[in-house]
Amino acid sequence: MAAVVLLAALLAGGVALLAGARDAAATANSITGVAIASSAGSDNEYHAGDTITVRLTFAQAITAHANAALPIDIGGVARNAAPAADAAGATLDFEYVVTTADRDTDGISIAATTLAVVGSFTHQDGGVDDSTIDLTLPSHTLGTAQAGHRVNVNTVSYDTDNDGAGNGLIDISNLAQLNAMRWDRDGDGAVDNAANAAAYAAAFPARKPALGCPDTADADTNPGPCLGYEL
Repeated sequence: MAAVVLLAALLAGGVALLAGARDAAATANSITGVAIASSAGSDNEYHAGDTITVRLTFAQAITAHANAALPIDIGGVARNAAPAADAAGATLDFEYVVTTADRDTDGISIAATTLAVVGSFTHQDGGVDDSTIDLTLPSHTLGTAQAGHRVNVNTVSYDTDNDGAGNGLIDISNLAQLNAMRWDRDGDGAVDNAANAAAYAAAFPARKPALGCPDTADADTNPGPCLGYEL
């Protein structure tokens, strides 16, 4: 009789273990959404110092540790965006600060590949560590170039001879630019009359006043002023 009871107990335990395995599989964490949460500004372009933010949504809360990262394709080069150390939650923001070396003319992208997210993550289910975490990005629209999120496309400096970036002087190298001085008599990199903006821009194609001039705020919204001209 005792043997029968023991056998029954063992069978019950086996059933419980199987149920536990099914529960673990059912609660395994995964990425359910991905989106670019940052704005590239009115020119759809990030400049050096701007932050690209990609927001990942997980099926359940997760903790990202110090070496966690999300590779972003910027002009064919993988740049790692990182969350805050030990950030936790069902939604995590991964950030990358653009440098002068970054350039992407058609827009950044994020490949939908297995282990696109690298590093250490901890998923806890009921207080018990669960190592079953699917880090495959789901099907999404970020696998191709995002035209609204370009990087350092129009970043030719006013200080074209590079004799001192930040000296606040706009270089004049041809007659068209010399003529354009009359539309910006203050030499601050902004036209005095909006009607002349197109002509001024044509004389200084792709110039960003913040480059080679003091930058008092974000380059997308307040990029100057410059302090004069240099022949």
